[in-house]
Amino acid sequence: MEDTELLLTVAEIAVAFAGFSGLVTILGQRLSRVHPQLVEHNLRAMILTSLLAVSFSLLPFLPHRLGASPDVAWRISAGAFGVALATYFFNTGIRRRALGRSGVAGVLSAGTLLSATLWLLAILVLLAVAAGIAGAGFYLLALFVVLYVSGQLFFTVFVSLLTGRE
Repeated sequence: MEDTELLLTVAEIAVAFAGFSGLVTILGQRLSRVHPQLVEHNLRAMILTSLLAVSFSLLPFLPHRLGASPDVAWRISAGAFGVALATYFFNTGIRRRALGRSGVAGVLSAGTLLSATLWLLAILVLLAVAAGIAGAGFYLLALFVVLYVSGQLFFTVFVSLLTGRE
């Protein structure tokens, strides 16, 4: 299967984001003036996106090892990845809306809009891979979108805890 090293590298980076976020949150919570619910939401989102990146950077190996051709392994993985991203996107949108309605400031930002746009693009790209319209390179593109969003959330949590601003 092609891109083995790249997939494993993405998994390692995502694990690092998840690990550092917990440490940053513990150390920075006392300094933060950001609403705790927003910090908690962003931290949860960052850990979940990291776990998505880890899971779906490793998933293509499973169908391939079970005997599927590389093309079929990418398509199966893309279908599962697309469903997971759509579910995450929907649930996160509901949570962000609820936070905004409860009066938590800073829920909607330019970074949030960029992430949402990229997330929708990733879902569409994965649907194209699952349908056989696009190849494995587009799966990797969607994986990098998730890794980017995870990194952006890590940065947001880090900055908000250290400077007290979102």
